[in-house]
Amino acid sequence: MMKRKKEIIPLFTRELIKENTLEESALLHELIKEDTTHGKKYDVVKRFWDSGYLTVSPDATNRIYNRVFSDVKDKTILWQRRQNLFLKVAASILVLLSTSLVYLLQKDSPLVNTIRYSTAIGETKEIILPDSSKVILNASSILLFPEMFSNDSRDVVLIGEGSFKVSKDINRPFRVETSHLQVEVLGTEFILSAYQEDEMITTYLKEGSVRLNGAFSNLKSCEMKPDEKAILYKGNMQMEVVKAADHNKSWVDGYLVFEQATLKEIVTRLERKFGVELIVLDEELYSYKYSGRFKNETLFEILGFLSVTKPFRFEIQNNTIVMSKQE
Repeated sequence: MMKRKKEIIPLFTRELIKENTLEESALLHELIKEDTTHGKKYDVVKRFWDSGYLTVSPDATNRIYNRVFSDVKDKTILWQRRQNLFLKVAASILVLLSTSLVYLLQKDSPLVNTIRYSTAIGETKEIILPDSSKVILNASSILLFPEMFSNDSRDVVLIGEGSFKVSKDINRPFRVETSHLQVEVLGTEFILSAYQEDEMITTYLKEGSVRLNGAFSNLKSCEMKPDEKAILYKGNMQMEVVKAADHNKSWVDGYLVFEQATLKEIVTRLERKFGVELIVLDEELYSYKYSGRFKNETLFEILGFLSVTKPFRFEIQNNTIVMSKQE
C-alpha cells in the first residue's frame, strides 16, 4: 500500500495532462476510493490546474523530479513523455501539496475566492491584504490568500520571499504557510524567505513576536524576539536562532546584503535580482564565503568586489556569466 501511495503525484500529473492510460486512471480512482484524503487533494489540485495557478520555478524542476520519482520504476519512460510539461506540472503539484494550502482550500470557500500574486525576476510588488496587512513580495515569488479572511484566522501561503507588516488582531492569528515552516503572529513585522529551491528557510523578526511551527514534521515550536533571525535547514529539519540587528538594511530598502554567504547562495540571489544566468565551472568556488552590502551597484561591480575579497575570474559568454578559479 505504501508504494502505491508514492504513485499518487505521477498519477495526478498524467490525469491532468491527459496522458493517463485506462489502467492508470483506474488505479488513481482506486487509490482515491481507498483513501478519501487523496480525493480531496486531487480536487484542490484540479481546481488549481483549471484556473491556471499551477506554477513553479524552473530552477527547482529537476531537483523536485528526483525527489518525487526516485522510486518509480518507469522513470525513464516518464522522462521521455513530454518531459517539460510533465515535470512542470508534477513539481507544481508537489509545491502545492507540501504546504498547508490543501487544508485551507478544503474548507467551504471556493477557489474563485483565492487571490494569487506573483513577481518576475528582478521585480518586487506591494500587496495590501483583506485585513489591511501589508506584504512586499520579492522577486520570483508567489503569495496566495483568500479574498476574505475567516472569523477565527488569517492564513496565507508563501512560495519565495516576502516582507510582512501584519495588522494586529488578537482574535485572529495571522499564519504564513511555507513548504516546511509555519509562521504564526498576531501583529508584527518580519521578513520570511522560503524559496522552493533554497536549502534553508529564514525568518527575520523586526518587531513584535512570532511563533515558528514545523509543517508536517516533528520540529519543536520556536518563539522569536525582535532582531533575531531563525534559519531552518530543510535537509535535517534543524533550526538555529541568531542575533541579526544588521538585517534592518534588507532588500526591502533596496539593499543586497551577504553575511558569510556561500558563493552558491550568492549566485542564486544574483540570478533572481538581475535575471542573468551565472555558470560556475569549478565547484570549489561554491564553498567560498563572502560578506558585503550593496545598494545601487551593477552586477559587474558586485562580482568585481567579491572577486577581490576572495579571487575568482568571471567573463561573459553567450549572454551568460561564466565564473572560474583564479589561475
